[in-house]
Amino acid sequence: MIPPTPRMMVPREALLALLACTTFSVCAQTTTVPLTLAPDGDARFFEYFSGIFAQLDQGFNGNPDLDGFYLIANWEASGGTTYQGVGSGFDVFLVQDPCPGTGCAEDLWVNLGMLTYAGSGDGTFPVTGLDIEFDDVITGRALVTASPYVTVVGTPSGTVTVAGGAVTDLELSTVITFVIDGSAFGEEEVPFVGTFEIDNDRFILAVDDTAMPAAGEYRLVWDVEGGVVAGSPEETFSINAGLTGAWFDPATAGQGVLLEPIPDSASFFGAWFTFDEASAKLGALEQAWFTLQGTYEGSRADLQIFANSGGVFNAPDPVTTEPVGTAVIDFQSCTGASFEYNFDGGPSGMIELTRLTPDTLCDAAADSSPSSAPNQESTP
Repeated sequence: MIPPTPRMMVPREALLALLACTTFSVCAQTTTVPLTLAPDGDARFFEYFSGIFAQLDQGFNGNPDLDGFYLIANWEASGGTTYQGVGSGFDVFLVQDPCPGTGCAEDLWVNLGMLTYAGSGDGTFPVTGLDIEFDDVITGRALVTASPYVTVVGTPSGTVTVAGGAVTDLELSTVITFVIDGSAFGEEEVPFVGTFEIDNDRFILAVDDTAMPAAGEYRLVWDVEGGVVAGSPEETFSINAGLTGAWFDPATAGQGVLLEPIPDSASFFGAWFTFDEASAKLGALEQAWFTLQGTYEGSRADLQIFANSGGVFNAPDPVTTEPVGTAVIDFQSCTGASFEYNFDGGPSGMIELTRLTPDTLCDAAADSSPSSAPNQESTP
């Protein structure tokens, strides 16, 4: 039987960090932790449409490489003691291929998950994300559709505690959905919803759901528990709303950019105030300004450069906007970024940007009190 979901208590310091991240809509400094899972031998997968199941440590006909199939009805009627084999054997629990590390086995899923939390260094931090794919280790070929399924992870809740650069405690709970190809049932996709939880060094994958597609009832169960080994935290930087503000290169004071990430859509906007190049005019006047628009992921924004012309001072005359190049802005921190530009048939280069306006939000998630960048005397 799949146990009920335990109630999880959140430490006060983690709650404060989570509130800071949520309140300011920023999680500037993020850290990733690889998760290795070691399922227990009684890990099981049930496919009720065919009335069969597989169990990790039940070598079919004495073959340890095979773990199914067995009749569900006989097993349930015997109270979980009778394993009546069906067919010639099947391997449901797989060895990762390729192995993303060393030691991969059917009962050792190396770096299967990647957890993300907001913050850096030692302390207790809120979990912000989980990336994991169970089809790599519990094959979708065991389904009636005999095709891979997709793991969709909901928004996780929980905390990570780090001391001395190592994870010392991990609490996580999230909804997890396995989406299978529903063409055999007259549907495009069929979801099966359950939970995935981690309590320090143990995990529980509990998905027991019954779909009702046009072809009839279809019940699937993933019932897996086991150990968890958290790898070494690796700090990364993610673009966030706290980066909004003025940026410039102190070596070329008097020009710069205004930047605004928009987290809800992962889009990015910028206004670039600069001057014509001496050898190739980029605008009708000595001063030139451009707009930047695009999307971002992680620490990188990929942008289109647009030139705007035809406007009249404080007048509603129509403005012409045309793409004239591309740009990439890569942020290293809340106060530093590299701005690479490439004009179509024109100049290209790199500008090292420094934050001009004070940072009041970007570091809020890593430090519950707002921090500011050093004051700059030069202005664009």
